[in-house]
Amino acid sequence: MGKFYEMFEMDAHVGHDILGLEYMKGEQPHCGFPEKNYENQAAKLVAAGLRVVAIEQTETPEMLAERNRHAKVKEKVVRREVVQVLTCGTVVDPDMLHFRQQRTSWLLCLCEMASE
Repeated sequence: MGKFYEMFEMDAHVGHDILGLEYMKGEQPHCGFPEKNYENQAAKLVAAGLRVVAIEQTETPEMLAERNRHAKVKEKVVRREVVQVLTCGTVVDPDMLHFRQQRTSWLLCLCEMASE
């Protein structure tokens, strides 16, 4: 949401418990942090053994208006999409690695080759 990452519902409880974030006012539990703190906060969550999925706005209000001009059903919300998935086995950013505390992580990839 803008230059701010927000966590809602059950994710908000994780943000509160693990990251020490304060709940924001409102009817549903939510908390968040500025975009500039993303690497630090994501690294802490990964170090806690969690998967981090970043969802960002991928459409401007102008793009939404253009999409609605050609649509039968008019949307009210700009498009948001998954832009990154982080796990202990997939973190390669050097700024995030120090939170792993020397834990070994493994990532396995299998590829089946067609025989000739």
